[in-house]
Amino acid sequence: MQRFFYPFFRLMRLCTQNKAGVFGIAQFIFVLLLSLAGLAISIRMIRWSNDFYNALQEINGEEIVHQIGIFVVLVLSSAALHLIGKYIQNLLEIRWRKLLTTSITNRWLSGHKHWYLKLDSNSDIVDNPEQRIAEDCKIFINLTVTQVHALIMAIISVISYFSVLWSLSTFALSFNVFGYVVEIPRYMVWAAPLYVLISSGVTHFLGSPLRNLTVQQQRREGDFRYALTHVRDSSEAIALQRGEKQEQKHLQALFKAIETNWRQLNVRNLILGCFTRPYYQTVLRIPMFLALPAFIAGKVSLGGLMQLASAFTNVVTTLSWFIFSYQDLAELAASTRRLDQLLKKLNHNTVNDSDYAHQEDGYLSITNLQLYTPTKEPLLFVKSLNVKPGERIWLQGNSGIGKSTLLKSIAGLWPYTKGNVHYPSHQQSLYLPQTPYIPKQGILAALCYPNAKESLSLDEAKQLLDAVGLPHLIEKLSLSKEEQQATLNALSGGERQRLALARAVYLAPKWLFLDEASSALDAESEAKILTMLSEQLLESAIILLSHHKPHGFDYERHILFRSDSASSTESVTESPNYC
Repeated sequence: MQRFFYPFFRLMRLCTQNKAGVFGIAQFIFVLLLSLAGLAISIRMIRWSNDFYNALQEINGEEIVHQIGIFVVLVLSSAALHLIGKYIQNLLEIRWRKLLTTSITNRWLSGHKHWYLKLDSNSDIVDNPEQRIAEDCKIFINLTVTQVHALIMAIISVISYFSVLWSLSTFALSFNVFGYVVEIPRYMVWAAPLYVLISSGVTHFLGSPLRNLTVQQQRREGDFRYALTHVRDSSEAIALQRGEKQEQKHLQALFKAIETNWRQLNVRNLILGCFTRPYYQTVLRIPMFLALPAFIAGKVSLGGLMQLASAFTNVVTTLSWFIFSYQDLAELAASTRRLDQLLKKLNHNTVNDSDYAHQEDGYLSITNLQLYTPTKEPLLFVKSLNVKPGERIWLQGNSGIGKSTLLKSIAGLWPYTKGNVHYPSHQQSLYLPQTPYIPKQGILAALCYPNAKESLSLDEAKQLLDAVGLPHLIEKLSLSKEEQQATLNALSGGERQRLALARAVYLAPKWLFLDEASSALDAESEAKILTMLSEQLLESAIILLSHHKPHGFDYERHILFRSDSASSTESVTESPNYC
């Protein structure tokens, strides 16, 4: 039980940690009060059953009409309470879902946790974080609100209905066993919990595998959804390489996993349903059968029989909350587990052996830096590297030598590092990778990311686009965000790099790191844009990483990373500009 309740309350704390969350508790209490009013009406309906059926037995037309009028009032009142309660409950669900989703999303995006989670070789247990945030948060809140409400109402209802059943079951059940007379007073009262207790045990025995199967189903659904998104985002490359058949095979394999687990889940639901379905259908008839001896013996009237059956049915139905809710509880347990796994990973602090010192408007200094792969295999070793503000440096090395990893280490994003790195303020630095990130918020947002698009005027945007050779995007600025995004999605690799370099001009960082950021451009375009970049950012330090000599980049120092045949690490050779 601890494996469920501790994670459950940790998640609920995120939903109730501020005024909005506390207001949600007030909403929940109000919904309970409405349900209690509905419970009072339900109890009144039990008494109505006695009055109505006695009137039928006596063929009292006036009383029958009177009882029908009472019935209409009770039904309308019950419906109104239910609808108001459901409306407020839906408001509560979206309130708590927003708080939970925001809290987890903030953790995911703070401190680069989303990156470390992706980087962690042991993060396979936290598959598809985006699905956990989007789907599991919704499932968790919905089932928590509905099932906790149902549980509380079940407890209160059991007490209420039991008191009614106790007052009605004044007779005893007598029978002979081997010549001995056995008498069970108020047998209807004891039959209800015994019947439900046995049924609950059978339900749990048959349905216990559902939780793990549900967890696996959610994981495989997430894998399949992610693969479809990946195909959509990579459609051009797949089409050019005629890779549709391979992608189809991959998607079929992923869906096969969904199908296999779904069949197991379906079989388990069938096994559980073989018990719960007949139980559900007979639970309304059992009380009638149990009360028949008293009716036949003349201890209760027809109205009393119907009233007794109604009270017993309500007791059994209320006690059967566990049985009827078992599948929902299994899904709630699965979502709780998945969200708790994600939170534990996000709350885990990534330890870095490097000595990072924040130098506001300072310099870049690297000493005895050893980079490793996630499997602890050595990569690049940099004994010493110092860069002053305003310097222009070309860092050269073959592909795979560790240039990009060095950049990640400087940015504080590579935990597999030993040594000392003193870096300038990240707020004054801009890192542009070979494959630039294009946010899905339109052209203006792509030009000024991560700043808000409102910070960039249309005139500035037009000048930037023209300067980097993207004049055809200027006319797209008047289109809707969706149409602009369709245009951005169709950009080639070179056009994406032009857009990212225009972003660098606009942001004007004091420290600019370019990791093969112009590799997709032809020599003439590269020379034009890098020259323009150098002229626009006169006071900025520019560190360019490239395996080939950059065209148009007037660097002051050239540093070559070369492989040392005597060692698995790499060494550094520095030379002045030999242009």
